[in-house]
Amino acid sequence: MATTQPASGNAAPAALPDAGRVLAQQLATGAADSASTAPMAAKMNRVAKAKILSLAAPAFDSAAGARGPAVPMPAAPAIRPAPVGGSPALRDYLRREAAAFEPESPAQRLTGTVRIKFVVGADGKLSDLKVTRGLRADYDAEALRMVCEGPAWQPGIAGGRRAPLPMEITVPF
Repeated sequence: MATTQPASGNAAPAALPDAGRVLAQQLATGAADSASTAPMAAKMNRVAKAKILSLAAPAFDSAAGARGPAVPMPAAPAIRPAPVGGSPALRDYLRREAAAFEPESPAQRLTGTVRIKFVVGADGKLSDLKVTRGLRADYDAEALRMVCEGPAWQPGIAGGRRAPLPMEITVPF
């Protein structure tokens, strides 16, 4: 009696009848279909069928589920805070306000940018406003005023929940 080995390298147990070894080989190689396996499966008892199926299919772990071991879900990506109306609307507002700004009378007009860093809270309110790169004290104060009085902010999301997140914007003059 010749024994055959499945292509996957798992040998069918010698205790199984010849029909069982052939069925195990077909299941392991993927060549089994219902028409070719029906006559062989009818000859085998229930225990032999279970052994063959355990050789051909991966084991089912009820704790891990039908698709294999449980893999943790990836962390949700952080979503940055955004101004209500979008970034283009914020830029347009800042440009309009900067164009209308008049520096103190003895000082000459400057061109450049003021960089402001702040935190958008979970409720959308701004806090911890700081000028990280300024032009002059009056321009820095005007940039802070424009950001504070500007459009409302939608809070950012971190870890699947609203969270206070830092932001940094540039105010052009």
